[in-house]
Amino acid sequence: MQGEQETFQLTEPVDGALVLTVVGEVDVDDAEAAQEMANRVCRGDQRLSVVDLSRTTFMSSDFLNVLLRLYHHHRNHERRLVFVLPGGAALTPLQVTGLDAVLTTAPDLESALAS
Repeated sequence: MQGEQETFQLTEPVDGALVLTVVGEVDVDDAEAAQEMANRVCRGDQRLSVVDLSRTTFMSSDFLNVLLRLYHHHRNHERRLVFVLPGGAALTPLQVTGLDAVLTTAPDLESALAS
């Protein structure tokens, strides 16, 4: 466990998009911090939310559940949510569960923000 400050970074770039960057391993010990960050994303009024998983090296099933709840919240509130998934460790659990076919993804942050 790396701690909330290092693992989860929330930034607001231009055009009102909110970006949640996830760095390193997200295991069961990080589930509460992950849910709190997802809640902060949901409370915002941005038109676009981006979850950048390009630097994520591991994600537990608890974190997959957080991502799924975030997806459902955005869908239910007709808000746009894009996941940055260039491949690698973050993509594998999403492929195994079939979530990669459901989620809107982009290969990099620039593409996600342009969507």
